[in-house]
Amino acid sequence: MLTDLDGKVWPTPPDEEGRFKKDPRRLREITARYEKDAFVSEGHLQTRLLGNITYAKPIPPGECGITSLAAAPDGRIFGATAGLKSHLFCYDPSPDADTVIDIGVIADNTAVCRSLAAHPDGRIFGGTAGDGRNGEGFIFCYTPVSDNIITTVADPLHVIGQIKRLAAPVKNEGMATLLMDKRGRNLYGLSNRSGVLFAYDIVADKVEIKGQIDELGEYSPCLASDNEGNIYGACQRGFLFEYNPESGKIEKLNIRIPCLKGSEVYNKVDSFAVDRRSGVIYGGNTDGVIFAFNPAAREIIALGKPLASTRIRALTAGHDGKIYGLGGEPGGCAHLFCYNSRKHELKDLGALLAGVERRWYGYEFDAAVTGKNGEIYLGENDRISHLFIYYPPVENAFAT
Repeated sequence: MLTDLDGKVWPTPPDEEGRFKKDPRRLREITARYEKDAFVSEGHLQTRLLGNITYAKPIPPGECGITSLAAAPDGRIFGATAGLKSHLFCYDPSPDADTVIDIGVIADNTAVCRSLAAHPDGRIFGGTAGDGRNGEGFIFCYTPVSDNIITTVADPLHVIGQIKRLAAPVKNEGMATLLMDKRGRNLYGLSNRSGVLFAYDIVADKVEIKGQIDELGEYSPCLASDNEGNIYGACQRGFLFEYNPESGKIEKLNIRIPCLKGSEVYNKVDSFAVDRRSGVIYGGNTDGVIFAFNPAAREIIALGKPLASTRIRALTAGHDGKIYGLGGEPGGCAHLFCYNSRKHELKDLGALLAGVERRWYGYEFDAAVTGKNGEIYLGENDRISHLFIYYPPVENAFAT
């Protein structure tokens, strides 16, 4: 076995009948090729440290697992972490910055899971999963007061801005997920114990409980909104529901997300991504199956299973018409994959290894978002974590 950081291992390359035992050089060649073939080779991967000692203190180990990412309208990427302390950070990709800055601590002993959203005016909203006291989470807001966070390090709390606590939507419950509607007027979320759907009016600073989406409290911890503003999620056995903001009603649909035979009772959506151009909602379930749901036609189809492992832990729609995702079980080695809707092709791009800014093997990931210029940001969720940046390859428009 090939050992790596934290005692994690790679499978030993195949050596039929031990025929290379007497030829160490040949075995090294095969091992090198085997290792290379496992990693992403299409496009380019880089990492960014979560903090640069030149500008700000890095986010400590055990507090830096990235569980949410959001892209601001100006191109900056905001992220939130989980662990002993949950931090909010910002990455500015502009050439005079290109650095991750820790904005501050959101709360102790909590996480911000799938619950970060960027407002059109630049504000960042999020929701916590609750702490160890009563498990009650809260919605927060961060308002940047400078276009360039890096120039504000001398007095970070004054110039970078403060993280403001807003409402606690559901008593003694945290948030499993949170998203913003297309107008930037409301936040919609699910509580993480009983699966209560709620709405938070940003302007009125008011919470409205819409109802429990499933009588048994079974739900999937993610939501998606279509181009009409309707909210979708899943309850027990993977059946979809729709919340219509105009009628204020939750409707259970007779549509079930695809899964492997025999796992219907455990069927849950692991992640969603919406292609705004087509209006199609893409999702991945806990079996690792990718599906496409057309809200207008009320049709859902299985696209396949891109990886041998279970779990589709993050999805994002690229600017190139592809859907990018991350899959892999906890404790395993994540793979990056993509779905090309034009070719109807699912492709495993490989395990994640970056050489810049630091050579780093990525194992576990729980967040993904698309940047302003089409780059894909991937949030590593490990004891020591990094922000990965994937630059997809440029396709030849003249290729036949």
